[in-house]
This record gives sequence, C-alpha cells and structure tokens, in this order.
Amino acid sequence: MSSMKWMKRQECSRGDPERPLVLDSYGRLSRMPDTGDLEKVETQWADNRKVIERVGACLGKELKDGLSAWKRGVRRPGWETLLERVESGVSDGIVVWHTDRLFRQPRDLETLIELANRGFTVYSAHGSRDLADPDDRFILRIEVAHAARSSDDTSRRIKKRFETFRAQGRGHVGGPRRFGFPGRDRAWTPAPGESEFDENGTSRRPMVSAAQVARERQAIRDAAEALLAGVSQCAVVDEWNKAGLVTTEG
Repeated sequence: MSSMKWMKRQECSRGDPERPLVLDSYGRLSRMPDTGDLEKVETQWADNRKVIERVGACLGKELKDGLSAWKRGVRRPGWETLLERVESGVSDGIVVWHTDRLFRQPRDLETLIELANRGFTVYSAHGSRDLADPDDRFILRIEVAHAARSSDDTSRRIKKRFETFRAQGRGHVGGPRRFGFPGRDRAWTPAPGESEFDENGTSRRPMVSAAQVARERQAIRDAAEALLAGVSQCAVVDEWNKAGLVTTEG
C-alpha cells in the first residue's frame, strides 16, 4: 500500500466531522454459476475500491468471509465486524460487488436496518441503496428474498443429486481420490525435470486401475467383518501393511 493510501485511510478513522464518507469493503468467497470456479475476495475488493473512488469516499476497512452466507448458524466474522462498526458509527456504508455477497437471508438485512438508525448506504457496482430510504429498503428486501430463494433452490438440487448418487451406490465427495474410490493416482510423481501438467494445463497424473480400486474395496469389506468379529484395528492395519495396502498417497 502506498503512503498516500495509508494517510487517506488514517484520515478516515479520526472521527473528523469534515471527513469524507467512510465506506467499508466486503467480499465473500463464492462460486461462479457458469464454471463453478471460486471468485476470489481480492478480486471483489479491487472492484469495490473503484466504487469507493468513484463516489469520492475513503476506505474504512476491508472485510471478508467464507463461502456460506446462507446456512443458519455459520459464523461470519467479517459480517460481525461490519455490524460492530455500524453500531459504533465508524462506518457510513458498505461496498459489495453485489448485494447477494452480503445478504443471503432476510434476517441479515433486517439486523443491519435496525442498527443503521443514523443512516447507512449499501453500495455496489450496480448502484446504491440508502437504508434510511423506505423505497430503497423495499428494493433491498426484494433482492435479498430473491437471493434466499436462489440458495434454497440450489440446496434442493444438491440434496436431490446426492440422493440419486446414494441410490446408485456412487460417491459424492469431491477432492482427491479416497481409498476404495476411483480417481487419479495421488502416489504418482513426474520424472525429474518434468511437470505434472502438459502444455495445455492438463494433468498427466494417471488414473488408478480398476483392479486396485476393487482390491481396496474388498479389503474394506474384509476389515469390517473382522472388526465386527472382535479383531482389533491394529491387527487389521498390520494385515493391510503386510499385503502392501497403503494410503492413496502411498
């Protein structure tokens, strides 16, 4: 950060009545609907800074949270910090890439409205909403209700997909290969001087053979029967080690 930006942020935190608007910046990890790729918080912050500059305000604090703003009971430290700053009067508004980054449940918006009794504005790349304006509150409530409905629909589709996988006996856990499941060989290493990826960015890592997967699955079945018969876990581990059954990473 340059010295000029640092001085500007310091000026915004002094409580000077002549100071410009202090706007916090909020980003939340989310997945792009078309590709499923993660949209980084840093990218959202960069867009937010452009909005702050455009409205002639100064940056208060950059806040962030993880993926879910929808699940009930999930802690959102960035959101909680924002509420504290609103209640203390430190922040005049918040800048987000889109309102669904900040709100995914109507209760979140209502909490902010109750705290922002002195006026508070939600800015985004698509416009601004003043919580002191009844019309803006109405529009925000519609947008948040739409975001909550979208999350509900996504949850319903995911649950249905998992039910189908279970009925078909398929695994649905993402990430690297698990023991007893097909996937790329995590124990494979490229030759010295070679990369794991080709010129197109595709992994050269080979798939584990069907025979290896079948062997691991049979070992799990045998181990389950042994454990139910009273054999200790240590004895099962010893048998697996003797048979050369190792973890997916070798």
